[in-house]
Amino acid sequence: MKNVSGCCMETDADRERQFVRYAQMDAGRLFRKRSMKMWIALTVVFLVMGVMVVSFANSSREVDIIARTIYAEAASDGIWGMKAVASVIANRVMSRDLDPDRVCLQPFQFSCWNNGTPKAYKDTYWDEAQEMALLILDGKFETTGPWTHYCRTDCHPSWREKMTNQVVIGEQIFGVLDR
Repeated sequence: MKNVSGCCMETDADRERQFVRYAQMDAGRLFRKRSMKMWIALTVVFLVMGVMVVSFANSSREVDIIARTIYAEAASDGIWGMKAVASVIANRVMSRDLDPDRVCLQPFQFSCWNNGTPKAYKDTYWDEAQEMALLILDGKFETTGPWTHYCRTDCHPSWREKMTNQVVIGEQIFGVLDR
């Protein structure tokens, strides 16, 4: 809308949209910093104002990183292999107090990331990997075991013999490595 002199005038609707946009961006930053009290307070403010709250819990980047890790590391071992890799990610999140995407991107922890970004193929296993990633991010993934490490059965890293609770799923051996 323009005033008599031809300059743009902000309407109440423009100001409200701008406020909501900035508030949503701030909410996303706050949530990523894990400031739950601030997130709750901001949510209450949004609800009191009658503004729809948009969830910032799971960015598409985080889901993509975790899903690519699960898929690339274990799709060849089927759903149970993928659930086992997802369990390793979830168990490391709990034991290391890191975000799931940070767990996946730690250097030399998941071989699929050693040479760049792993491919994601659009098939049933990809859909399953994305579902598991969302559950991990929401803290609702039910692990299939206590495993914190795994390697291929034909691979013999120095730490493999120190793993406890070992189980073979597909072409991989899973276990717990106490640090």
